This record gives sequence, structure tokens and C-alpha cells, in this order.
Amino acid sequence: MLARRLIHGGTWALTGKIGITLLVLATNAVLARILDPGSLGEYFLILSIVTVMAMIAQMGFNQAIVKVIAESMGLDQPGTARYAISMALGILLMMVIILAVFHATVLAPWLAITVLQLPAIAEFAWLSSLWFGLLALQGLLAEIFRGFHDIRAAVLVGGLVTNLAVVAGLSLLWLNPQQVNLSAVLWVMIVATALNVAVALAALKRRTSKIIAVQDYPLSHLLKLAIPAWISVVVLLLTRHADIWILGAYVAKEDLALYGTATRMADVVSLPLMVANAVMPPVIAELYARGNKTQLQRALQTTATLASLPAIAAVLIFAAGGGWLLEIVFGSYYREGTLLLIVLSSGHLMNVLTGTCGLTLIMTGHQMSMMLITLISGLLLVTGSLMVVVPYGTTGVAVVAASVMVLQNLVFLLIARAKTGILTCASLQAMHEVRNFRMAHISDQQK
Repeated sequence: MLARRLIHGGTWALTGKIGITLLVLATNAVLARILDPGSLGEYFLILSIVTVMAMIAQMGFNQAIVKVIAESMGLDQPGTARYAISMALGILLMMVIILAVFHATVLAPWLAITVLQLPAIAEFAWLSSLWFGLLALQGLLAEIFRGFHDIRAAVLVGGLVTNLAVVAGLSLLWLNPQQVNLSAVLWVMIVATALNVAVALAALKRRTSKIIAVQDYPLSHLLKLAIPAWISVVVLLLTRHADIWILGAYVAKEDLALYGTATRMADVVSLPLMVANAVMPPVIAELYARGNKTQLQRALQTTATLASLPAIAAVLIFAAGGGWLLEIVFGSYYREGTLLLIVLSSGHLMNVLTGTCGLTLIMTGHQMSMMLITLISGLLLVTGSLMVVVPYGTTGVAVVAASVMVLQNLVFLLIARAKTGILTCASLQAMHEVRNFRMAHISDQQK
């Protein structure tokens, strides 16, 4: 049953993540051609702010709800799952409204005038608020479906449909370049996300309409799961975006565009791990709750090992022809980001090699440990980036970002082993098991 679930879910996760990654690259490729480098740099800054605000609005419920639903369904308590879903959605909507008003009236003007000296941040504050509110809701809905082990719906809702609509909308703008500006691009993002959210809400209503909510899951329990995970994920996200913000304050927008495109390309290295992360959370929660650590470690190490092979190949390809790839995807100007791509992709490789160690901490009830590690990592990234940004520019910040990513994931791996007794990283033993499984499968087919 577990193997079948992992294969089915993994197939959908792989298809979805590959599709989303390619669509994101296509989105940025079109943006690089319809916006000048300065405007593209502004877009990357707005996207970074929107992404972080969306995660803040989710309050960690996107992590906690997977564990609650998976455990409730595993114990045949669907009414508890539906009640928890209702609580999470209700609190999310309140948070979105509060944060949207705060962002549009206070945060965005302050960032635009005091920190980044970028008027576009304030000019598009309300559009950004609408965008991150929709993204927050989209993310929570995707994780609700994941909790039900419906990886197909989670993949579709979690970004595949939205990115398809975005590429279609931007392609239409490309046909009429005279009307293209940053405002038009943001409206395309908002409309695409809104359509996806509407369809997802309708699908969730159909799925849960026959389940009677049972109010036996206290809000305090949900918050106990959510808040530490929320702080950890927000800080982790800040760690990933602090470099963009620091560069936005110190370097030209054109250099920021180079860094942003290199970052988007380097994300491809982590694609295999994203596939594993899309499938494993409910599996980790169930197996750990049952005390089946041996089977859980085998599953985690196998997925990490399988994810590492294409990740290593991607880094080697970037090292050999990264400049050519950047030029093909984004245009000749962005070839200058080759060194940035190589440095950043090396950090992503360590992320893949260590496996789903961060998620393992969250899904096994060790959110506080992850929170502490991410806080320290964020402090290291900000401090290091501020020290190198003036003398070394984008290259110095890229080296700091990659180094912090390597260190953070190694600590995640060690703490997960110490707290749970489970090792999540890729291993030669797992490679042998995968090879033996494949040989046995081929032998069965020949019979």
C-alpha cells in the first residue's frame, strides 16, 4: 500500500513539479523579453515580498493541516479533519485582510521610501496585497488536498494550473508589447491565481460536503502545531529572500535582474527534492505516529537518493554550459549571471543530498528545533550578505547564500537524526536497494 501510494503520488508530484518548473522558467523567459532589465529587477523584488507575505498569512496552517488531516483520516476521524480545515481557512482569511491593509498602508511605503528607495513597491502595494492573499489561500488549499493523500489535486491546485494561466496571459501581452508594463504583468498573476483558487474551493466543497464536522480538535492544538512551523518556514523563506532584498537596497536593478534569473535557474537543482517534499509529509506523519521508524527511514533515504542523481547532473550541466543556457532562456544580457548560477546551484545540491530533513522535524513534532536553526541561519545570511554586498556585489552575496544553505541543511540533517533516530540523506545503501528493486522488477516483467 505504501509503495503504491508513493509511486502514484510521486508520479503526479514529478509531473507537476517538472511542469511548474518549466512554466516558471517560461514565465521568466517571457518577462525577460517584455520587460527591460530594470523593470524585471523591480518585479523580482515585488515577487519576493509577495511570497514572504503569503507565507506569513498562512500562519503555519499549511504545514499543520497536512499532519492533522493525515492523522485524522488514518484514525478514521474525517469529522475532525473537516473541523480543522474550517478553522484553518477562517483564520487565514482574517490574517489576509489584516496583513493586506498593513502592507498597503504601512509596510510597502516604508520599504519603498526608507529601505529600497524603489517607488514601484508603494505604487503597486494594493495589487501586491491582493496577489499575496490569493497565493496564501492557494497554498493552504493545496496542502489540504495533500493531507487527504490527493497528490494530483495538490499539484494542480498548488501552482500547475496557475502557472499555465500565467504563461498564457503573458504570451498574449507579448503579442502586444506596446501595452506591456509592470502593472499589466501583476494583473495577469492575480487573475490566474484567482481562477485557480475559485476552482480549488469548489473541488474542496464537493470533497467534504458529506463529512460532518466534529468539534473535537481544539484550536490550541492546531496552533501548537502551526506556530512553531510557521516561524520556521517564514524564517526559512526570509533566509531565501533576504539576499534579494539586500541586493535591492545596494545594487542597480539591472544587477538584481541578473541575480534573480540565476536564482530561478538554480532552483531547477532542487526540483527532485520538491517532488519528494510534495509526497512525503503525510507519509512521515503516519509512519512516525505508528512508530515504524525503519520503514520511514528507508522511504526517506530512498527518495533522497533518487532525487540526488538528477540534481548532480543539473549542477554538472550548469558548470559546463550555464552561460549558454541563461542566454537561451532569458536573452544574451543574462549570460553575465553564469558564475552566480554555478555558486547558487551548489547550495541547492546540498539541499537535495540531505533529503527531507526539515520536513521530518516538522512532521514529527520537533518544530521548535527547526525554528531555532532557521533563526540562526537567517541571522547568518543577513549578517554575511551585508558584509560582502558593497565590496563584492552579487557574487559575494551568492557565495554567502550558498554557504548558509549548505550549513543549514547539514544541521537539519544532524538534528533530525538526534531527535528522531532517522537519517534522511542520500546513501549508497539506498542506491543498492533501488538497483535491486529495479532488477527484480525487470526480472518479473520478463517472466
